[in-house]
Amino acid sequence: MRSFCPHGPCQTPARMRRVLIAAGIYHIPFAVAANCWPYPCFDLLHIAQPNHVLLWHAVGMAIGLMGVAFLFASRNPINSWGIVL
Repeated sequence: MRSFCPHGPCQTPARMRRVLIAAGIYHIPFAVAANCWPYPCFDLLHIAQPNHVLLWHAVGMAIGLMGVAFLFASRNPINSWGIVL
């Protein structure tokens, strides 16, 4: 689906791209850390460690997917409005 801009091709501000790239770069390492080393996250926050780590792995996977989606959306934020929103 193409975006409609009344004065020619849509231009996205550079800050939109920078923010989405920064969000993607932040989310991906957090997801790797949450999946590979789940307990230090809880120890750092002084929270009881969960009995079922699978739920924490699912959160890490969802956050990693969001990071990849943000990096994809940074290429063209106007056409990827569903991810950006």
